[in-house]
Amino acid sequence: MYKHFVGRVYCLQSQPDDDASDELVIPIGDEDSECPLNLLGSIDREHLSSGGLEAWERFSQETDIPTEIIRNNSSFEVEKIECLLRALEIVQLYDFELYKQLNFFKLPTTDALYFIMEQFIEARKKVLTRNGFSVTPKDGKDPVTSICGKFRAFLAADSVEHYLKQQMEWKHKQLLEDDCPQNEFDEQMSGVIDDELKIISNVYGFSFPNFLSLFADILYFLNKKESTGLTFDYSHIISDMENQKLTAGYAAIHEMGVPHQTLKLLREKLIDVDEASVDDISLAIKTAQPLIESFSRVDRYFIKAAKL
Repeated sequence: MYKHFVGRVYCLQSQPDDDASDELVIPIGDEDSECPLNLLGSIDREHLSSGGLEAWERFSQETDIPTEIIRNNSSFEVEKIECLLRALEIVQLYDFELYKQLNFFKLPTTDALYFIMEQFIEARKKVLTRNGFSVTPKDGKDPVTSICGKFRAFLAADSVEHYLKQQMEWKHKQLLEDDCPQNEFDEQMSGVIDDELKIISNVYGFSFPNFLSLFADILYFLNKKESTGLTFDYSHIISDMENQKLTAGYAAIHEMGVPHQTLKLLREKLIDVDEASVDDISLAIKTAQPLIESFSRVDRYFIKAAKL
């Protein structure tokens, strides 16, 4: 994440008359610019302006945050990183039992997930609210507990389809209990899948795994610094959420624009395929054209658009 960009970059200004080069120079960190420190930290020293380099070196000498953590998690403001570091330091000092629970290998305990979610809300509040999550108490309900329940449902689901079915059933039951008018009932039910797919893509598949990587970097730093002897591995949960319950090969194909419903069909029909390899899946699709032709027009469209 945040390591590579694939796509086109458009410059909306005309090329200067006295510049015949093909290079576009962007002054990052000049004296008169307000470049955030996390952006400065993500750029190689040789590409920084003198002002940017001076600002970064001055900050590096003043902070106790390992600069490597900032470089590896440059999408987070330095203030957010420092806030998370302080929160983990406090837990390590005053609630070591909870701190030990944060060092897990597959799935977090209830208390560990609650703490992680508190910090996630603090770091990415706007992302959550933009995607329909409530982050403030309402009707006496704790928003952190509600968000944890939704995340745990996704983690426990066998597939995205399984998760969507659960959410639709839950929403259907809730609307019936609230004795919702029919027109509002139909409107809310029709929007469930769209809303959930947005959450899966933006939050489960991107923002949360991205945050967990930062969380893991800080946890590793504190374990090493304080010689706690504790170990952990978040790769399972990060991979599961980032790949949206898909194997590596199908996750890559999903990134090409093929929806989950079409991927489910491909996984059911393509036999003896290495699901970790995009090349193997692509070859299987090419050699199974009669089978692919039996798919619906919509499914065939997505497969063709992905150039598989």
